[in-house]
Parts: sequence; structure tokens; C-alpha cells
Amino acid sequence: MSKDKNAPIIISEASKQPFLSIGTIYGGINTYGQDYTYIKAEDVFLRNDYLKEYKKFKKWDDFIETIKNK
Repeated sequence: MSKDKNAPIIISEASKQPFLSIGTIYGGINTYGQDYTYIKAEDVFLRNDYLKEYKKFKKWDDFIETIKNK
């Protein structure tokens, strides 16, 4: 499956997503042709190509602002 350039960066409320919540147990999912890692503290799936950038920030809100401004 090819990677979707328009795949979402963040999938929020991960534990409430009926088809994706299994990824909260296993730590991640693959959807839209992308790999996502589960961030338990925020209950989100974050696209793996943004993990390195996410780890630079101490606060989730600061990371979100950076993403919005791209």
C-alpha cells in the first residue's frame, strides 16, 4: 500500500475509535498507508514521521501549535 500524502498527522480520541482502538493495546496502527504510534498521555495516534519532532517538546500544546503553523 502506498503512503497517502494527505493522511492525518494525528488521530484523536484513539481509545474511542471503534476500528482503531485495538492499536491502543499494541502501541500503534497502520492506516492510510502510514504507521502511527499511540501516545497514551494524549490518547492519540501520531504519525511516525512526526515522532522525532514531538519528542522535542515538553508540552503537547506547543507541539500542536508547531504542527498548525506548518
